[in-house]
Amino acid sequence: MKIISDQNLADFFSNSPLYSKVRFADTFDQEAELNFFDYLAARGFKFFCPHDKDYHTYKVNKKYGNQILLGGSYNYNLDLNNLFSITTHVTASCQFCGSKMEFLLNLFTLVPGTENGPFPEVYLRKFGQFPAIQRNPEKEVYNYLQESDRDFYNRALANLSIGYGIGAYAYLRRIVENEIKRIVSDIADLNYPGVEKVKIAWTNYQSNHQMNTLIDSIGQFLPSSLKEVGDNPIKALYQQASGGIHEFSEQECLDKAKHIDTLLQYVIKRISSLKLEFEQVKDALKALNKG
Repeated sequence: MKIISDQNLADFFSNSPLYSKVRFADTFDQEAELNFFDYLAARGFKFFCPHDKDYHTYKVNKKYGNQILLGGSYNYNLDLNNLFSITTHVTASCQFCGSKMEFLLNLFTLVPGTENGPFPEVYLRKFGQFPAIQRNPEKEVYNYLQESDRDFYNRALANLSIGYGIGAYAYLRRIVENEIKRIVSDIADLNYPGVEKVKIAWTNYQSNHQMNTLIDSIGQFLPSSLKEVGDNPIKALYQQASGGIHEFSEQECLDKAKHIDTLLQYVIKRISSLKLEFEQVKDALKALNKG
């Protein structure tokens, strides 16, 4: 029985909107029995604690009484369609202050099985949670955005928190369209090996307004901290902003929105750090020259 990874389970509790599902196990295993509640209680996840106003580790509390056992000789109580479904309530506690969270979880299968096997994949769905997910923008990212894009970003995060992919994707595309020129301009203002090529490309863009040419021409001359991911993150953002929403399903839009947000945060944080470092060096040189 192959069980969901600790990282994916933590992401499920921390970030998955209501009614989304993840694969919990690849099959019921008659050779190995798994206690569902014991498994959850051994894992933690990060969440914004409403009491302490900060992100802390939460852990699912041990549940006593009737247990959910997967595998072994357990009677799975299949329904009339030979599908497995069982719903349970669990709580989790902040490991810093002890504040509680509550979840309603559903373990289920999507294809019929039999009491004697073979047993299909088992999925986990969250259809109740309190406190609800609140996606608060990181201060560094929020402050970098233009005033008009901050409102778009708040709306994008709100849509992500309820799993509305089309809305989140639309807002994030708009932000990328608005911010990508500022991002390139800020890179051109830095001081690092290769920046002269970026300056030339930026100057040419201001004359010909060919964004594709600009993005392609700066790829190999980006700061090394932006190339740590092994690709051109600026180009990846630009390409995502160029796609049509009508081309993707709701789930595809949701997945793309999450990835765009992650990549946008990465780029902004790296550029903000480089800008701050550059300004500090300039101030240090000024102070030394005055001396």
